[in-house]
Amino acid sequence: MRALVLTLLNSLPSVLNIMLLFGFTLVIFGTIGVQLLKGLFQGRCVELLTVNEEDWTQETYLENTDGDTLYCQLKANPNFECPTGYTCLVRGNPDVGLQNWDNIFLAVLTQFEMITMEGWSDIMYKIRNANGGNKVMDSFCVLSVVFGAFFVLNLMIAVQYNYLNESMLEVQQNREKEAKAAEAEMKENQLQKELTDKIIAENGGGDDQ
Repeated sequence: MRALVLTLLNSLPSVLNIMLLFGFTLVIFGTIGVQLLKGLFQGRCVELLTVNEEDWTQETYLENTDGDTLYCQLKANPNFECPTGYTCLVRGNPDVGLQNWDNIFLAVLTQFEMITMEGWSDIMYKIRNANGGNKVMDSFCVLSVVFGAFFVLNLMIAVQYNYLNESMLEVQQNREKEAKAAEAEMKENQLQKELTDKIIAENGGGDDQ
């Protein structure tokens, strides 16, 4: 167990470059997300009869047939407009305000959530519900997962596995060398003992005569 822990600790420098690549990927896709998706999750289509500026939980939001909330944009959006009886109001971002691309810090956090494939499809459908469907934004989501999850993360795992494999092989070879050295030493000691016993026996026989 100690050898395994030491091997894991020694492998950390070997994955430093991959970790830097992972961080760079988060920042790049986060920056692109800020340009494409800033403010996208802020607005909701609120039913006029239920508008309550003091308690948003009492309001009724427009949903699609799957029961998902539809997001609207305060600026003109030809792809989606709130229907009659609803108005578009700012109601904050989903997931206690952490899931959005409004700034680079939250964008990186959201990208990390997508790259780890933790509900990334839900985020993609939220984006579709906010803009009525856009091939550029769909491609952005797919590329985030393909490049981030299937390439960078797997590359990190591959490098770590390769290092661990080489380290364990080296440990095994060292143990085999130590075992062979111990066996050779034991044989040498045994021969030395037999030689000593033979000399003693011969000297003892001569004294008796």
